[in-house]
Amino acid sequence: MSVDEVRVRYGVFLDVRVPVSAMAGVRARSEDHSGRRGFDLDGQTFTVALSWQTNVVLELSRPVAFTRPLGRPGEARVIKFYADHPQAAVAAIHHAMVRPRESSP
Repeated sequence: MSVDEVRVRYGVFLDVRVPVSAMAGVRARSEDHSGRRGFDLDGQTFTVALSWQTNVVLELSRPVAFTRPLGRPGEARVIKFYADHPQAAVAAIHHAMVRPRESSP
């Protein structure tokens, strides 16, 4: 089975679709975003924090456009988000990134 996108979701409020072709790197990294909004677009970095925490950083090779909560447009080259199992999320995303390259002729 081939995965062609990763979805960063936050209930019914947010659904960012990131194509595998736009992904440049992924890593687990715990960050505290206390005192900031749960959804924060700062320059080219979009943060989707859960209880002011993120633990996965997804770096993109090109900006990805999305709709923020309340309908405002956004665009980012880095997306930080929280995953229940960050190491498993990073491994799955990395596998999706590498797999298309392995199957190329």
